Amino acid sequence: VSTVGANSGSGVTLTTGEVTQVNLTQLTIKLDINDVHALKLDESICTSVNDTVLRVASSSVVDASGNAIVGVDLAVTSLEADTTAPELVSVAVDVNGSQVTLNFDEPVRVSTVAVGGLQAQGTDSASDSDGVTLGAESVVKSGTSNGLQVVVTVSLADMNTIKERTGVWTRLETSYVAVASSLVSDMSGNALTSAVVQASEYEEDTTAPRLSSWELDMDAGTLLLSFLETVDASSLQTTDITLMTQSNPSGANAATFKHTLTGGTLADPMAGQNNESSVLVTLLVADLDVLKTRGIGASLEQSWLSAVSGFVQDMNGQDARGLVAGLTAMGASELVKDQTAPELSSVALDMSLGELTLSFSETVRSSSVDASAIHVQSQADGSAADVEAVQLSQESAVVSGSTNGPTVVIVLSSSDLNRIKALSALCVDVNSSYVSLGSSGVSDMAGNAVAAVAAGAGVAAGEYVVDSVAPSL
Repeated sequence: VSTVGANSGSGVTLTTGEVTQVNLTQLTIKLDINDVHALKLDESICTSVNDTVLRVASSSVVDASGNAIVGVDLAVTSLEADTTAPELVSVAVDVNGSQVTLNFDEPVRVSTVAVGGLQAQGTDSASDSDGVTLGAESVVKSGTSNGLQVVVTVSLADMNTIKERTGVWTRLETSYVAVASSLVSDMSGNALTSAVVQASEYEEDTTAPRLSSWELDMDAGTLLLSFLETVDASSLQTTDITLMTQSNPSGANAATFKHTLTGGTLADPMAGQNNESSVLVTLLVADLDVLKTRGIGASLEQSWLSAVSGFVQDMNGQDARGLVAGLTAMGASELVKDQTAPELSSVALDMSLGELTLSFSETVRSSSVDASAIHVQSQADGSAADVEAVQLSQESAVVSGSTNGPTVVIVLSSSDLNRIKALSALCVDVNSSYVSLGSSGVSDMAGNAVAAVAAGAGVAAGEYVVDSVAPSL
């Protein structure tokens, strides 16, 4: 057995080999590939003739008469350095574990790995347009040493980008890795041979997606859901989501402190892609009004979410984990309060009942109504010379027991009603019934004052009921 080493204290003992040529006093031996790998990995030897000694044991060679060679240490007089580029020979892709394992035909130096030289692809094309080049957050797995194998831990950001591409790493047939020469070098500094290699092994994503955080924007009326991995936005069931004022509303009145969404539309917070780790939902106006009425989203502390298991799925069809009220319900990480002034959107006047109904763009607080900020006028332009108008008094007030909502019904006091009726051109039909409104007239649930309706631009009544009540003494 022969040993290659720099001195008596180091070296690699050759395990086997093949004699390929015998020429009288010369032998040519082809080393076993495993011994070659071992020599390349031991950086204390075989880097030059100065650190390479061949130790020949007496039992390793015999002459033609059967006499064993005398054991000897021989200085190497010639050493040819490794100039062959390493090659990637096999790949294993583990989407579930966010790892890719690279196997080479010779030992590589792990400190030379530059993950930017690796691209996840769905085809064997040298220029796959859907390919994802790994970023700096993807790193060599801790503990990986110089050798034939390198394991790369794919970052969450890179893995989510890969999952967005529905044709990349979704199954064995779409699992390819393109490597550039910059990815890694061998122990002698030879750069890798560029190549595209299909994975020989594939582990699919079997992990249920989980909500990591959520944000509520009561001003824009949006709900932003962020997950630990890319999800299929089209699978989102908004009707499986319940928003609450606390983590576990309970008791007889629990229903008034929570609301299950009735719908919503998907919007895209990112760069024009549908499948991402974050999904933006535009809430329905009806749902938004209920949230405001019940105080949900009035503060960060009053913003909680629960969801049914499977309310969304990841790109592999795995159902998301549910969030249970009182157990795993999640508070919002960020809240934008309502900062938009409510607007008067429509008017209805019933002269028989003496009721003025005002509808607004959002829920308003019924207790904030100040009837004295309301004017009824015979024309849209309340500043016209021939206009007739009446400013309501505070004796007119919302219907007793009214709840907060987008519609307010004001019962006109007998005094205000009679002052209106005393004017022959005011509120006699739908064409003579207009309303202007001061900003103190009402406020929304967040305290935003209503947008004033100037006297010169009164809102016309959309509905009108004529006075059909007979006078009495």
